[in-house]
Amino acid sequence: MQYAHSKRLIAAVAVAWVLVWAPGSRAAPAETESDSETSLDCVINPSVIADLGSGVPGILDRVLVDRADHVEAGQVVAELDSGVELASRDLARVRADKDTEIDLRRVNAAFGARQNERTRDLFERKVISTNDMDERKTEAQLASIQLRQAVDNKEIAQLELERAEQVLKRRTIKSPIAGVVMERFKTIGEYVDEQPVLRIAQLNPLHVEVFVPVERLGEIRPGMQAEVWSDAVKETHWLAKVSRVDLVADIASGTYGVRLVLPNPDYRVPAGLRCRLSFTGQDESPVAAVDTVAPPQAPAVAEEPIAEAADTAAAEDAVPETAALSLSAQSAVADDGVATESDAVDRQTPSTGGTAVAAADVADVDEKVCLRSGPYPSRTAARRVARDLEAFGLDVRVDAFDDQETKGYRVVSEWIADRGAVDAYIERLKQAGISDFFTAPGKPVPLRVNLGMYTEPASATRRVDELAARGITAYSVAWAQAVRRFVLTASGTPTPAITKHLADLPVPTAPGSCDQLAGR
Repeated sequence: MQYAHSKRLIAAVAVAWVLVWAPGSRAAPAETESDSETSLDCVINPSVIADLGSGVPGILDRVLVDRADHVEAGQVVAELDSGVELASRDLARVRADKDTEIDLRRVNAAFGARQNERTRDLFERKVISTNDMDERKTEAQLASIQLRQAVDNKEIAQLELERAEQVLKRRTIKSPIAGVVMERFKTIGEYVDEQPVLRIAQLNPLHVEVFVPVERLGEIRPGMQAEVWSDAVKETHWLAKVSRVDLVADIASGTYGVRLVLPNPDYRVPAGLRCRLSFTGQDESPVAAVDTVAPPQAPAVAEEPIAEAADTAAAEDAVPETAALSLSAQSAVADDGVATESDAVDRQTPSTGGTAVAAADVADVDEKVCLRSGPYPSRTAARRVARDLEAFGLDVRVDAFDDQETKGYRVVSEWIADRGAVDAYIERLKQAGISDFFTAPGKPVPLRVNLGMYTEPASATRRVDELAARGITAYSVAWAQAVRRFVLTASGTPTPAITKHLADLPVPTAPGSCDQLAGR
């Protein structure tokens, strides 16, 4: 009896692992109160806006596109009047195609060579004078040179044809990018000099511009993903990837700029919208950085070990690897947090043997099981897993809790009590030749002067030592930021419908039991 009960629990854990690792949907839920607290205002812009003009002045002969038309890269969008250039091109082509001069010079050269041979024969027989011999020889050499000159003229004519074609091409305006016509400035018959004719916007990909508070400096990295939505487009969320992070902050606003790339192959996302975004904390690909360390492991909720922090370089559709499962002896969870668990099941090394046992006995599981998954970096990520669990008939609840995450190390001065002392300290820095410091404008005293921010403690320590060598006292302090984490609590009865997913999955074999989710 005890053995059958253990097998049913092993099967339940296997079911939970499959549900957690099932691919998440791209469609994001509506913005929640927690998401709105961490979201930022942003703007969706075209990735490229090009004002197309002409390299030469002239009269517009044709404009082949209008506003809102789609254009491809290299497509002809307008042409200037090019009657003179066409005539010059045709003339150059005729000259390049004609070989009459070469034929003439070739015949003359051949005749000169024959005449020179006859003259040499007569000269050897003492029939003609040396002067006559020299005259015939010179004429033969001139004929040969004239032949080479004709060949050179042929090459020059071909180059002139190529130049005429290039001049003609400059009368044609082509789009350098694929996109949409935003505006048409000129029409047929108007004179074009330095003014643009059309404005083209590249809408695939789009750029999402956002300004992030300097307090989050070092948190955003190239490759991270963010969820973007706009009130103008209801019930639609998009995933964008960070491509640029400004290294210089704006002193007046206390922010720095971040650019994200939003794929838009079908032009379904309109540009020019105000939007909001929330960083998911996931990286699409690892990004190398100077003085960068991996994010610390997320602490456990209360006394229950939930999961180890995993690699943040997960694919955009994959469930975060921080989502591991643990069985608990008690499933009642309060709405405002996660209940403390005293009976935590030790983690065990997964084995394919456990998979086989679970797959064979899932059909025998007929009692309720409780599982817990987390922590997740955002409610959106937690809801993705929750939807998969609910699709298998499990009752799921998402709970949030506050956590602290170390973001880096700041090198700061001691606390300074009044504004005069702050000015005096800054003057000491300048006299010591130190210019890389920062004070938040308008920040009330007491305050600390920021002398640097680093991701490694060793780098911060070196900075403190360098300042001490110049007579400046500074301190290295850890910078921890409050973050919100999310966990799932679910209960239900697994079914054989998911056994086909278990064949290649490692399954922990830790036994345990819990009651049905309270209140469901």
